[in-house]
Amino acid sequence: MVPRLEGRSPEGNEVVDYHLDPATVVVIGPENAVRNVRRATTGSLPVGGLTASRGVREKAAERVLRDVPVRVRGGATGVRLGTESMNVRISGLASLVGSLDRGNLVVEVEQEKP
Repeated sequence: MVPRLEGRSPEGNEVVDYHLDPATVVVIGPENAVRNVRRATTGSLPVGGLTASRGVREKAAERVLRDVPVRVRGGATGVRLGTESMNVRISGLASLVGSLDRGNLVVEVEQEKP
């Protein structure tokens, strides 16, 4: 059985899972009418009022932050990298990805002690 979802989930969310009970149905009718039935759909299920819960989650996002500062952490003093910044690809929940910018992100490279 397949749900027939109608409408759009609230901005920034998406339906990622569903559970139907019963999960299967019996189709009854003349053999020539039901022989080729491969799936049944539910009635309309509105998704416009759904909020983050089981089966609904915030959409994922990905973006590249350019020229993020890079610094060496630990190890010998005076160690320098060949660059002072790099581009960083981040992905995750849209609200978190959207809240980051190069001003609140630093890439740290761990330098092992010899």
